Amino acid sequence: MSVSCLDKAYRKLLLSKYFTKGWGKPNDILKLFEFRKIISHRESCHKLVDADHPITILTKTSLKDCSVYDGTFLSPMAKYLPSMMSNKVKQAYFQLVLPKVWLDDFKPVCIHLAGTGDHFFWRRRNLMAKPLLKQGIASVILENPFYGLRKPTNQVRSSLHYVSDIFIMGGCCILESIALMHWLEGQGFGPLGLTGISMGGHMASLAATNWPKPIVLVPCLSWSTASSVFTEGVMSESINWDMLQRQYVSNDKYYDALAKRCNIVDKPFCHRLMKEFNVDEIWEDKDIKTPFDFLNLMNSSMTNMQKHKVSKREAKKRDKEAVWFMRGMMDECTHLKNFSTPVDTSLIIAVCAKIDGYVPRGGLSDLTSLWPGATVRYIKGGHVGACIWHRKMFIKCIEEAFERAKVKLGPPVEHSPYVITALCGAKYCYSPPWVVTLVFWVGYFNSALNPLIYAYFNREFRVAFKKTLQSCCQITSKLVCWKWRSRRDQPVNYSTASSEMHGNNYLRPDLRAEAIAQRFSHNISENEVINLQSEVVI
Repeated sequence: MSVSCLDKAYRKLLLSKYFTKGWGKPNDILKLFEFRKIISHRESCHKLVDADHPITILTKTSLKDCSVYDGTFLSPMAKYLPSMMSNKVKQAYFQLVLPKVWLDDFKPVCIHLAGTGDHFFWRRRNLMAKPLLKQGIASVILENPFYGLRKPTNQVRSSLHYVSDIFIMGGCCILESIALMHWLEGQGFGPLGLTGISMGGHMASLAATNWPKPIVLVPCLSWSTASSVFTEGVMSESINWDMLQRQYVSNDKYYDALAKRCNIVDKPFCHRLMKEFNVDEIWEDKDIKTPFDFLNLMNSSMTNMQKHKVSKREAKKRDKEAVWFMRGMMDECTHLKNFSTPVDTSLIIAVCAKIDGYVPRGGLSDLTSLWPGATVRYIKGGHVGACIWHRKMFIKCIEEAFERAKVKLGPPVEHSPYVITALCGAKYCYSPPWVVTLVFWVGYFNSALNPLIYAYFNREFRVAFKKTLQSCCQITSKLVCWKWRSRRDQPVNYSTASSEMHGNNYLRPDLRAEAIAQRFSHNISENEVINLQSEVVI
């Protein structure tokens, strides 16, 4: 597969280096491998997060076209691997962006996970969330671990210190997304969806596999595994392979314990890393599953391989055990084949770039073979070009996926009597009259009781309803509103506050968390902000 020249050129311009301190502690990686076995199965992973996981709304900001709520909660990951997470990483932050008026009876919400270099909320809020508002789709923007408000003080830009950090990031995104979806369901929102660009797209895919209900998924510029990103893509040039190789050979635990535990899912000889060799016969005779098996095969059969002229850089890179160990680790923890299949794959629309230099797809499992029923669409050009020029395509696919979900889920419950009556009242679909009448009136009572329930249990709804009623009365008749005559001089809010609050129950700021809210003022130096904003989402 050809590679975008723009992707190559842009990567060379960036100074960011990844995994500057190595693999991470072997014991920590072993814990992550064991934890992966738990979160890769939907039944066991879903039990890790309480349905009522505490989430706090800190502030609310009313803008012209939307309302923005800032929220925070403790990452569920901190309960299981606390020693591997700093205090900054443990505390999750998000923004909920809601439209002033919903377009229909549905209240869809899409969770946006961050791509590489996407710190804070402003980029996703302005480029993705606000355009979706026009389609009646709300958004939750989750701050990635190790980014923005959650960035460790000694970390430079987006440069993760250890390879193990990216696995911690993935585990956090999965569990935090589940916590947010539980919370959103409890607030009456739905249908729900997940999306992200590049790394965010793959994180969204992993999170969607662990949700026990149909969910919209639109991964953009990602594929079935992250292994090729770090071993074949242009990002591999930003990794200090010499240092990783030295660590690998200096500690027997990497080779004896870790390499034997992780599997290379796709055939290694189909990858670009081995394009210089003709090894079809070797592959047919060998059962290679782990980097340990593969390295033994390479060492024993190098003399039998047909030699080709290769560049010095490629030869040096090919011979490093660290590259194959990286591939095995990434496949073990990120390959979608190792995770459950989403409940409804027809709600998945993946968007890929044809000549993506960051996410090579050659030799990897096809997304449609792993998830039959999923839709994959391709954009002309590469990774960086797609981020710059094709965001409208991402938004269009998100909108289409939510429309599919609305059809699948059907109308809200209170409309079901009308639908049932229309179907069962047909000539060829007879139902006893008492059944039709019963279901019909249950719907009427449900619709009649909902406003009373909201008015009794929801203080904000009562205030909004009172303001709306006051406005109507002042306009129609002074006699009806004699109780409010003494308050005429007070300003009246003619906004659609009632409709907004009806969809946003319990989204009131917690005044007790005012001290925490100060962290949203971004006490960051000017130089750091400039550095973060100089990175594009890749």
